[in-house]
Amino acid sequence: MYKGMIIAIKNTRISFLFLFFLLSLFVPLFAQAQNESTSSAIPEQIDSYNLFWPLSAGKTEADSLYSLKLFKETLVGWVTFGDTKKVDYAILLGTKRVLEAEKLLIDGNSELAIKALGQAETRFGEAYDLAKKAHAKEKFIPKEVRRDRVVNVRRLVGKLKLGTSSEVVTALEKVESKVNLLLSDYLASSKTKTESLISVGSH
Repeated sequence: MYKGMIIAIKNTRISFLFLFFLLSLFVPLFAQAQNESTSSAIPEQIDSYNLFWPLSAGKTEADSLYSLKLFKETLVGWVTFGDTKKVDYAILLGTKRVLEAEKLLIDGNSELAIKALGQAETRFGEAYDLAKKAHAKEKFIPKEVRRDRVVNVRRLVGKLKLGTSSEVVTALEKVESKVNLLLSDYLASSKTKTESLISVGSH
């Protein structure tokens, strides 16, 4: 009888040890999977200051001197010559409007933010039309355009769409549409000159 009890106790201990061994294997794996899924769910951290430096929102339409800012931009536009430079300047102005919209949203002024986004949409649409005309005349030089600004605007727009009103999201999506067209049709990522030479030399 005692031998049977001893054997049973030994078997129970072995079972507990085996169970503990299995838990020690699978618990860390489960925790790692949980951490990976959590980290993948965290949205990309977008910092407009680092993305667009030295550009910043500056004055917005909520400020009394905003009209002076627009007047200065108009003057610079008048003395900007060259088809590609005009495209780049329109992109610059569109980027500024998006940065202003971000600042206005942070300040809780959705109405003026939507207005700024409408102006950004207009500017990026203007950049597209200018690029189209310059391309038709074979005078468009993509490498002279700040493509990175357009890409970063798309990233910032994606961030701003999170946790905002449907009206703001609609305005952001209109900007995003213009930006995507510009990138796909005239500012698509291409090989560098060095990569092109390597490619030619390999044939």
